[in-house]
Amino acid sequence: MDTLEKAVLAYFEKRRTGTLGLSAEREAAAISGRNTLDDPIVIPESLVPNPRDYVGAEYAFISLIHTNLKEEWKLKGQYLLSSNGRCVDKMIVLVKKLGQNEWSEEREYYFDVTAGLKKATAARSPSPKPVTT
Repeated sequence: MDTLEKAVLAYFEKRRTGTLGLSAEREAAAISGRNTLDDPIVIPESLVPNPRDYVGAEYAFISLIHTNLKEEWKLKGQYLLSSNGRCVDKMIVLVKKLGQNEWSEEREYYFDVTAGLKKATAARSPSPKPVTT
């Protein structure tokens, strides 16, 4: 079991048992958030194999959830939103139980991708050149 998988399972155990604390009390190294626009899921950099690939981490997060629930999922839509100064990736997925023909449910996931976007933007931005006279 890799680090991201362990963290995702721990996150959902905390949600299930009601021990997921308030944002200010969360440890920086743990997945946090309540999966809402105002309190999106935060996957810390330490759990993202490629810090500029937060979407890959989001897909791994969603896949792990639905694998453990014995469900299949497929992406219906993905939107970049802004909330309280954060960049939030909203993913809408269709869900069905393994072996079923019809997609029976629609679920939404909200991820805070602010840190990943800042890193990606910084990596693409050229370094300022000194002005010589």
